Formats: sequence, C-alpha cells, structure tokens
Amino acid sequence: MDDPRIKTEVMVHALIRTCGTQLLTATVYARGDAERGGLMVRLIRNADDVEHFEQGRGHDGGRVWHRHGGGPLSERASAEKLTKRRTLDPDLWILDIEDPWGDFTWDAPVVEL
Repeated sequence: MDDPRIKTEVMVHALIRTCGTQLLTATVYARGDAERGGLMVRLIRNADDVEHFEQGRGHDGGRVWHRHGGGPLSERASAEKLTKRRTLDPDLWILDIEDPWGDFTWDAPVVEL
C-alpha cells in the first residue's frame, strides 16, 4: 500500500519543529508549492561546510533523504547552485538547518545521490 503524500508545507513545519526540539535553528530559504513542491535541506555546519539533501523515495518506495555528492560546499557555492535549481524548479522548498555540531537527526535514511 502506498504511503499517503504529506503536503510539503506540513513537512517543512514538522522539520522546523524537530530542529527546535534539537536546539537547532531552521529557516525557510525558499518557499515552493505548498502541496506538491519538492523539499531540499541545506545543512549548514559553517560557512565552508554546507551540504544539500533532497527528500525522495528509495528503491523500496520508502522515504529517504538523497545527499547530493561532491562534498561540502561554501555558502556562496551553495547559494549559486540553489539559485540555478530554483530557476528550473520554482515549486521547490529549501530549508536551512544550522547544525554546527552535527547533531541533526534525520527522520528517514540518508542515501548518496
């Protein structure tokens, strides 16, 4: 049986609340379509250590977070990539999570993209 799709806006608010319980700061970097937009997280450890994760489905159909390869980016390189990405997909939500100590706990498995 398929997992019912949760509206993206609800997922974003849930992640923000999760970050609050972990004493981390989360802010909406870009707002997309409230119901069907994709969701990307910018995990920011410091100005030269930013990683991108995108919510998706694994081979078994379950939710996963796809880690975009290539290693950590600078804040500037990250912003440039996301500007290009939003040009192609204006429905995409982007959530910034500031995690200087690496404490964030993902709600689904992380896989390499």
